[in-house]
Amino acid sequence: MRDRQVREWRRLKLLWENLQNIYYSEIAHDWRIPEMERSYEVSDQQYYDKPVNIYRAYLESIIAALSTTVPPITCYPDDADNPSDLATAKAGDKIAELVYKHNNAPLLWLHSLFTFCTEGMTAMYSYPHDDESYGTYDENKYEDQTTLNNVSTCPNCGSEMSNEPAPPPQIDPQTGQPMPPTEKALDPDAFQPGPPDYCPACGNLVVPTTEQKNVTVTRLVGVTKHPKTRICMEVMGGLFVKVPVWARCQKECAYLIYSYETHYTNVLETYPELRGQITKGQANYDIYEQWGRNSPQYRGEQPPNNVTVKNCWFRPALYNLLQDNELKVLQKAYPDGVNVCIANDKFAHVENACLDDYWTIMSNPLSDYIHFDPLGVLLTPCQEVTNDLISLTVQTIEHGIPQTFADPKVLNFNSYRNSEVIPGGIYPATPKAGKNLGDAFYEVKTATLSQEVLPFAQKIQELAQLVSGALPSLFGGQMSGSRTASEYSMSKNQALQRLQTEWTMLTLWWKEIFGKVISMYIKEV
Repeated sequence: MRDRQVREWRRLKLLWENLQNIYYSEIAHDWRIPEMERSYEVSDQQYYDKPVNIYRAYLESIIAALSTTVPPITCYPDDADNPSDLATAKAGDKIAELVYKHNNAPLLWLHSLFTFCTEGMTAMYSYPHDDESYGTYDENKYEDQTTLNNVSTCPNCGSEMSNEPAPPPQIDPQTGQPMPPTEKALDPDAFQPGPPDYCPACGNLVVPTTEQKNVTVTRLVGVTKHPKTRICMEVMGGLFVKVPVWARCQKECAYLIYSYETHYTNVLETYPELRGQITKGQANYDIYEQWGRNSPQYRGEQPPNNVTVKNCWFRPALYNLLQDNELKVLQKAYPDGVNVCIANDKFAHVENACLDDYWTIMSNPLSDYIHFDPLGVLLTPCQEVTNDLISLTVQTIEHGIPQTFADPKVLNFNSYRNSEVIPGGIYPATPKAGKNLGDAFYEVKTATLSQEVLPFAQKIQELAQLVSGALPSLFGGQMSGSRTASEYSMSKNQALQRLQTEWTMLTLWWKEIFGKVISMYIKEV
């Protein structure tokens, strides 16, 4: 099932990149371009293949129509009469605005639409990331120190009045050690009371009673610089995110695997403990998955130094697959779930993490399951028929130029070939006896374009607009009828109404994302 999905998604990516004439090889298990199997010389069929990418044109029209406005985020208080709820809602609006700026929300929204149209299931990965490029902040380090202070108390109410530091101990000049207090200092009768003072608690003028006590004082001992943290957001499709096909919603996804390819040096920079375990030329860990995710510019080749990094999130329910002793260990160490990072087949990192805190998968009410067909699937037959019609039409026009056959006894080909062709020229020709000169010439027209081709091509374009929802008024195309301004306005509203279902799905998914992002930002900052 996974292989079939990867194959279909890969095909749609190739169509988007204008690689039209492709076929699936059951031997190589990938999409092949016919020209790759031939020599680098231009073949006869390649000369006539002039694909017009209506697949990308219609999808770009839909993306442009849905991306005119990025859905705004407005936080509402649970209780409008509660000042705390009002302040929290206002803070949420400002956080959403800040996250918009940090993640270039218009570009992120565009990529979400592109993934939705070409891969169907769309997932958002939200995570905190700290880096010095975001700025730094100072963290003060404090330490508790105990000192001996003179504490003055009120003899009437017993409250403290003022604290004065105790006199430093005298140092013995011979030993260099502190000298013990003298008997006079230890004798309470020898203490000379201070001047009268007003007690701040009872307000009476009293002579405070003074005694020495150990007082704990918090002092600043250092300052540490830390990088600032931002909430980063990334949009992924089915080629990068693997979830169960049988899952009906995100809650039923027992696992989520986020895979991507990167140069092995980037992995060593993030996980230096893998040095020596991952080296140059260790690609092809998961060939089929890598082939599906690689850029179409590779044309079937595999980059030799890329490493497959898999971040796997597992829910606590999957612990039940293990024995009782292992189950208890995992439930204690990772109560919210576990996130495991693997580079090729090497263990890199593990931590306690909840899948729902980081991932938000779009829910499609027009599908019973979390996986659904992308919008571009409906356009692939129209694209293939259009390519065939263009190729056949170009060949028919070229071969429709008539060919003329002549009797060499009537026309001297060598003399005609060497003569200069001029308008209205006169050339000698001798007809056969008893026949006209025209009987020695015969004209053949090898191909004629059927009168049904152009109406059929127009019908295909109408069907493409119907199945995709990219109606002419959506992209400024010409429409039939009286073509007044009111008709164009009405047609545009109807075209946008055709995309209302997709817009509702995307905006609700966007709202759910920021419900998690705002909470994550508050927790981190």
